Amino acid sequence: MSALSESDFADNSSGIPNYYKIISLEEVYNLLGVEDVDDVSLTVSLDDGKSTFTINGTDVTGDTNGVFQLRDGVYNSNWANQGANENDLVIYSEEIDSLDENQTMNITFDVKAYDGTDFSEAKTVSVAVSGDAINVRLESDTLYLEDDAGTYSMADLLGAIPDNTQVESIDLNYTGEHILSNISVEDFLAISDDNTLMINKDIDDSVNLDSNIWTSNGNTSVDGINYDTYVATDTSTNNTLTLLIEQDPIL
Repeated sequence: MSALSESDFADNSSGIPNYYKIISLEEVYNLLGVEDVDDVSLTVSLDDGKSTFTINGTDVTGDTNGVFQLRDGVYNSNWANQGANENDLVIYSEEIDSLDENQTMNITFDVKAYDGTDFSEAKTVSVAVSGDAINVRLESDTLYLEDDAGTYSMADLLGAIPDNTQVESIDLNYTGEHILSNISVEDFLAISDDNTLMINKDIDDSVNLDSNIWTSNGNTSVDGINYDTYVATDTSTNNTLTLLIEQDPIL
């Protein structure tokens, strides 16, 4: 827990604060060296207002970041749907998404264990968050590449998002010329939430496919947008995988 990367955080449009990371009570117990975790009265208390955030030594603590506990009144179905339990801790920082690969955010906060009678001594939790090589944004089942012009592989995109995150589409419509390449069957299955993946782009962007994997299969239109269609086969299941790549506009 003491070392995280930008991709361990996520943003979400369902009312949960952006750029959050859930820290389970089990992780905090381990940090505190507490072993009697079967005691139903045992819990962890966050010392509110004592969190700090720095980027490469510069203090950025403020209203856009913090640590809070999912106590009664805060914990709800949105958090439950994200895999959190009541009294888990949450780190959030809007600065996370803008970290460069040569930047590290250091976060500290204080916690105590409580067994129903006594509090343990306060212990400071320190978390270092390293920036990813590329910046992406997740919203409404779409992965948005929001980085400078350049060549990116599907593995690069997968490395910039939380594990087991799957989407319906990838959007390359950010400023500059982006080239997406090396889309393997394995990477497709890792990022797609079904057997179809759409890639939206503008005229400056391009997608390079391996013709030994992907075969052209005509074109189609989805919500008024025209796409070239490519198919591949998942040999483990014999399922057909469909890749839809937005066509360049006719000028």
